[in-house]
Amino acid sequence: RAVISEKSETERAAKDRQQIMNELMERTCDLYWRVEKRGDPEQT
Repeated sequence: RAVISEKSETERAAKDRQQIMNELMERTCDLYWRVEKRGDPEQT
């Protein structure tokens, strides 16, 4: 049981990190396209 619990904890941590990275990439893409459309990198 300890092995299963440890594995699920590891999987949960990996999913959390993946979700955080997905959110950061989405924000980065949004910011990039906002700058592209406005053409003003100083706006950020």
